[in-house]
Amino acid sequence: MSGVPNVFGSATSSIPLSQLDVNFNTPLYIGNTSVGLGNTVTSFGNVTLTNATISGNLTATSITGGTANGVVYLSSGNVVTANPTVLAFDGTNLGIGVTPISSNIYAASKYFFIGQASTLTGRSSINFTSLNTNVYEYVTTSAATFINSSSAAAQYSQYLGAHYWQTSTNTPSANSSITWNAAMTLTNSGYLNVGTNGLSYSFHALQNQQSTLSEGTTILNIGGGGAYAGSTSFYIHQAYGANAAATAMSIGKNSSTSRSINAGGSINQNGADYAEYMTKVGNFTINKGDICGIDVNGKLTNVFANSISFVVKSTDPGLVGGDNWGTEEALGLTYPQQPKAPVRSENESDADWATAEANYQTALATYNTQLTAYNTALEAARQMVDRIAFSGQVPINVTGATAGQYIVPIANQDGSIGGEAVSESAMTLQQYMQSVGKVISVVGNVTTIIVKVA
Repeated sequence: MSGVPNVFGSATSSIPLSQLDVNFNTPLYIGNTSVGLGNTVTSFGNVTLTNATISGNLTATSITGGTANGVVYLSSGNVVTANPTVLAFDGTNLGIGVTPISSNIYAASKYFFIGQASTLTGRSSINFTSLNTNVYEYVTTSAATFINSSSAAAQYSQYLGAHYWQTSTNTPSANSSITWNAAMTLTNSGYLNVGTNGLSYSFHALQNQQSTLSEGTTILNIGGGGAYAGSTSFYIHQAYGANAAATAMSIGKNSSTSRSINAGGSINQNGADYAEYMTKVGNFTINKGDICGIDVNGKLTNVFANSISFVVKSTDPGLVGGDNWGTEEALGLTYPQQPKAPVRSENESDADWATAEANYQTALATYNTQLTAYNTALEAARQMVDRIAFSGQVPINVTGATAGQYIVPIANQDGSIGGEAVSESAMTLQQYMQSVGKVISVVGNVTTIIVKVA
């Protein structure tokens, strides 16, 4: 080793790397393992490194207790540990406190197992995420499958922008398929459907799908403090019969009692009179507050000579009877049912989905055609009826009256019906019998009467 110092500590010049193989064949010892500085590569162990930096790739050949594709963690004793009963990874699925069911899981699904029956699932091929209890997807069919027999299954999932809540209806059995009940759905349009069993409605829907429930069974109760204290209840009913005209709320009826609403207190309303729908003899216009006649067939007429009695058209009704002119029976038509929008299942093929969507569009076009025909018939029926006041306060189209007088029908020059104010002291019995009401106020140009019906 001419020209090369034997002792590192007293080296007087640098040592060329090319001289290591030639001059340093004698092994050194680090820890309890010999290490060759020359061309000998040897592993070493039982060495404590303090403030050490390792550059490049570090390859571990084995960790006691580890498995292929496993994970390690720092235990409470600050020891790097691999223990599949605490944290297990099979290369695709991760388990906390449980080993993933890697041999049976559908390949497109990625699972995070928590304990014995809780899972978090994602799909590699579609935008699908679910939080599950006692659920995994079987390898060959991707069918929802029970993990064990200890409890029913439940699933909350997000798919194509919608949210789904499902519960199992069949008896749990390990590795058997699950039959789902779609308990609640929040569609991607923001509509909440409860109890619709997976059908998608373009409105908020609350239903009870149990076919065995009888009429009168409670669907919804709002309130608290006991069965009746401060509560409002809604019940199953099996008859409808309501007018199809536009409204703010439509309620069916009990098929046995024909009742729609039972109220424990008063029903307050803005309207000032009670009115009933009556049919006209023709398609003519009666303005609010006009006097009109009733002919021998019980129909409304605007001809004085054809009238056997006289009434006034309602101005602001609070309660209206005789509202059966727009029912299905009266029109001779059935109100069309809007088709339910299909909901794509997580395993549905593109071809099946395209067929379902095409069928829906065809059904939707048919529905729109039928709805237009129904609404046309409904409007034609509406033009043949009017609301006539039978009690209450009604403004009437008669001028020159004073409070206390009676409004008596008269024949206009064209044969139509008008009215005049007659004082009680000047009235004949015939005028009183024909009068439509007594004036109670005249404010500005508005004359208001209390309705009198002969």
